[in-house]
Amino acid sequence: MVSRIEFFVDDETRKWEIVIAGFFDDSGKESETTNPYVCIAGYAASGRTWNYFNELWAEALFRNDISWIHMKDLMPMQGEYKQLKWDIKKRNEVLSEFTNIIKATALERMDCGKQLKKQGSTAKQFGECLTERN
Repeated sequence: MVSRIEFFVDDETRKWEIVIAGFFDDSGKESETTNPYVCIAGYAASGRTWNYFNELWAEALFRNDISWIHMKDLMPMQGEYKQLKWDIKKRNEVLSEFTNIIKATALERMDCGKQLKKQGSTAKQFGECLTERN
């Protein structure tokens, strides 16, 4: 999920606007009646910060010969990571490299875990949760 708010100064009207973009991922499903918990997490930052982050991230992907970081596949070394034949030490080093990029670019972390109260209201409940916590 991508969220974007833009703000800038319009020279004619002198109104301020700012660019903030956020990238989020979720886990859990409303349809899973045996697990009523869902979570969402992500980062928000200015356009300039995202540009810097994207540059560092793309360089690290290229350097490690991977197309993306997806924890679901990276941790058990499956999917595209399986063919790399990395040992656990190498996997952890690569993961640390990407974690350090996040830290170095000072992205603003946002997260929320929620026990769903009822079916069909996930988006509203996440909105409430993110507002309460951040």
